[in-house]
Amino acid sequence: MRFSVKLIAEIGMMMALSAVLGLFVLYRPPQGGAVTAAMLPLFVLAIRRGPLVGVLGGVLAGTLQMAIDPFFVHPIQVVLDYQLAWGAIGLAGFFKSWAIIAVIAGSIGRFVFHCLLSMPIIAVSNKSFEVSVLSGRSPFCHA
Repeated sequence: MRFSVKLIAEIGMMMALSAVLGLFVLYRPPQGGAVTAAMLPLFVLAIRRGPLVGVLGGVLAGTLQMAIDPFFVHPIQVVLDYQLAWGAIGLAGFFKSWAIIAVIAGSIGRFVFHCLLSMPIIAVSNKSFEVSVLSGRSPFCHA
C-alpha cells in the first residue's frame, strides 16, 4: 500500500481527534481506566481505509495516548497494553460493509488484549492473584 500525503494527513487528524476526545472522560470506574469517545475516530479510519491503516492509526494513537496520560506497572505493558490493544481497533477495517459489526469487532479486539495482558500485570502487582490461582479460581475473575 502506498501512503499518500492525503492518507498520512487523515491518519494524523484521526490520531489528534482521538487524543482530544480521550481528554474528555465520561466515566472513571473505581478499578481504574476511563470511558471516553477516543476510539470513535479510529473506527472511522479503519472502516474508511481498511485494516492495515486502521491498525497503524490505532498503534500510533495508543502511542500518543501513552505520551499524554501514561500509566503502567510493568515495562512490557508499555508496548502490549497501549500499542497492541489500541491497534486491535483496526480490526474494524475487515468489516467495511457492516459498521455495527466493525465497531463490535474492534471493541472486542481491544478488550481481549486488555484482558489477556492484564493477567501478568496483576500477577506481578497483586499477591491475592496468586492466592486465588492456588485456591482454584480462574485468573479471568481478576482481569
